[in-house]
Amino acid sequence: ERDAKDFATAVGTFDQALALDPDNAEIQAERDAAARKAKALELKQKGEAEMEASDYASAVGTLLAALEQDPDNNEIAAEEAEAAKKAKAAELKAQGKALMAAGDYANAAGTFGVAKGLDPTDAELVALETECDAKAKALELKVQAEHECDAKDFAEAVHTFDVALELWSDNAEIQAERDAAARKLEAQALMK
Repeated sequence: ERDAKDFATAVGTFDQALALDPDNAEIQAERDAAARKAKALELKQKGEAEMEASDYASAVGTLLAALEQDPDNNEIAAEEAEAAKKAKAAELKAQGKALMAAGDYANAAGTFGVAKGLDPTDAELVALETECDAKAKALELKVQAEHECDAKDFAEAVHTFDVALELWSDNAEIQAERDAAARKLEAQALMK
């Protein structure tokens, strides 16, 4: 692969030729093409640095500008597509974290899953999706256990709460409801 210096050198050579033959359209066209390729490679390097810094949105803009200079460059096109995926994944990660903060774990897990599909190299997305899946399931089990308590099936409710706590061990609300169901189970046993 040529680098920007090669094209910059070519531009200098074409400038020298144009000094000798300023009206030569072919030399001018070659010079302009070399200048565009030099600029494209310069922008490509900048975009790669932005990607390295996880600034994917900026990388997309920079790589699109590079493509404007060299539209047939498949390598730049591929890097721009990758940057766009990672930018969208980062946007979805932020949305997922907002859903998580709002306690909407099921939708957060789904959002993290979509983001993971766009950027499978982001290990945090896997962890966040797994955590949200577990918390969403724990909350579903909590509701199930509450219905079991309403039906006075405290033994089953305690078991369901225990399963929920296996998924989300530090949930104080689930623990408190489990303890209340266990006390009611004890009282129920004493009354028999």
